[in-house]
Amino acid sequence: MLALCGFVITLSTVVTTSLRQQIIPGQLLGRVNSVFRMLRWGLMPIGALVGGVVAQELGLRAPFLIAAAVRALCLAAALRSLLTEARTVREE
Repeated sequence: MLALCGFVITLSTVVTTSLRQQIIPGQLLGRVNSVFRMLRWGLMPIGALVGGVVAQELGLRAPFLIAAAVRALCLAAALRSLLTEARTVREE
C-alpha cells in the first residue's frame, strides 16, 4: 500500500503541476505555486494532529477510514471538474 500510495502521489503531483502550468497565466504562476505549496505543506501538521486525536478517540483504524472517505470525495470532485473541462475543450 505504501508503494501504491507513493506512486499515486507522484502521478498526482505531475498531473496537477502540468494542469496548473497550462491554465494559470505565466505572470501569476509563481504566486499560485507558492500558495499551493504553502497549503499542501502547511496543512500536513494539522492533518497529523487531527489524525492523532481521531485515533486516540475512535481507534487506530478510524483515521485511515476517514482519510479514504475524504480522498474518495476529492477524487469524485476532481473527476467531475476535469471531465467538464475536457468536454468544454472538445466543444471549442
